[in-house]
Amino acid sequence: MKWSSETLAYRRVGGRDLLAEVCFPEGAEASGPVILWVHGGGGLIFGSRKEIAPARLDKWLMNEFVVVAIDYRWARGTELPELFTDIEAADGWVRAEGPRLWGGDPERVACVGHSAGAYLGLSIRWLLPGRPRPLAVVSLYGYGDIGGRWYTVPDAHYSSLGRVAQNDAYSVVGNSGISDAPGSSRLSHF
Repeated sequence: MKWSSETLAYRRVGGRDLLAEVCFPEGAEASGPVILWVHGGGGLIFGSRKEIAPARLDKWLMNEFVVVAIDYRWARGTELPELFTDIEAADGWVRAEGPRLWGGDPERVACVGHSAGAYLGLSIRWLLPGRPRPLAVVSLYGYGDIGGRWYTVPDAHYSSLGRVAQNDAYSVVGNSGISDAPGSSRLSHF
């Protein structure tokens, strides 16, 4: 299947653009259904829109979905409510600009996320009062209760391993508060 992609900014925050990778099958229906893809990222502290699994992307494109893979700010530099505004902004952008920019159908939008992105995706049902909501929200191994003991109480095993030096931690996740900082992607399909 032949497909194309385009990188576009869906929001500007803190002097930086939040980006979306819009992938669409060539020769598909002019106004196809849209998947808003929200990447995972270790407790909302790293990750990139480029980490979408190639087999998953290919399957969606083969079935003539437009896939909009977004970046969002990371929790280490942003309060959680602001992450929700990124998801809300992406959904609004897909619906308002999608028909003009790539032919997406604003009435046929699904939100799919994995891990931390699934948590944000699951939240979209409550973020959009009075606005159209996605027709489907798909959580791929996401978490729903960040107030639970599994998330708020340190794990005895990992606590016994000793502290990680700050420089070592930042070498893995960087120090930017906005997703897709240089070198953030571990997998790049685009």
